[in-house]
Amino acid sequence: MLTSNVRQLPTQSFVSVSQAYKLEPNESLMSFSGKQHDIGHYIGYSKLCPTHRTYALNLIALSEPGPYEEASANQHGVKAMRKEIEALEENNTRTISSLPYGKHAIDHK
Repeated sequence: MLTSNVRQLPTQSFVSVSQAYKLEPNESLMSFSGKQHDIGHYIGYSKLCPTHRTYALNLIALSEPGPYEEASANQHGVKAMRKEIEALEENNTRTISSLPYGKHAIDHK
């Protein structure tokens, strides 16, 4: 007798693309119904050709850092900040100057 191990795909997905990228291949999620779904059975990179897989994983690996502390903690953030400052200087859109006496820099969020 022939049996099938084919799984039914869910009719609705409660996993956003950004959530899917943050998950490890064997990690599970709880849907709104409370039923657990193993995301590794539905989403994966194994079917992509090596070129597309490399491209997709590179897109995921690099993200824009938030605050200065986060950006300055890794080499990509420091490089991005340097390039941004260089672009501002080359385009003459910003100049670095001293604050007038008695004035102080504004705080950041």
